[in-house]
Amino acid sequence: MERTASLTYLLRSLDHETAVLLLAYALYGANRADLARGLGGINEWLAHFKSQTALFQARLPRNHSSARELWYTDDGNSLVIDEELRALIREWKIEERFAPHCRQCRVVFERPKSARRPREYCSNACRQKAYRARRKAARSGDGDRG
Repeated sequence: MERTASLTYLLRSLDHETAVLLLAYALYGANRADLARGLGGINEWLAHFKSQTALFQARLPRNHSSARELWYTDDGNSLVIDEELRALIREWKIEERFAPHCRQCRVVFERPKSARRPREYCSNACRQKAYRARRKAARSGDGDRG
């Protein structure tokens, strides 16, 4: 409990945008596009720069020897989330702003942390449906030209 109270304290001590970026990155592994969208449609590279600055600030907390102690459980894999942190996530609407959404059906899905390239669709069915829609739109566009 002491660890998560420290994490919530650390997040509240940072400026709001920095803390929001840290949570988006830690909870959802948000990429540049997700961060840019969640920050109100800013440039993707600016969102990336801001997120890297936020990560640097989190690595060097003023009153803790290691930020990893604050963020993760003893096994080093799971993010420590308690009720106070959940309340902060709800208050700042982190999930609504940064959780990955399927490009086809807009359902929120969990993005695997180990993926080389972030998933854009919740399932193969949605990926195929989007492909067919793009192909159909391309075909109808070709017919208009001739």
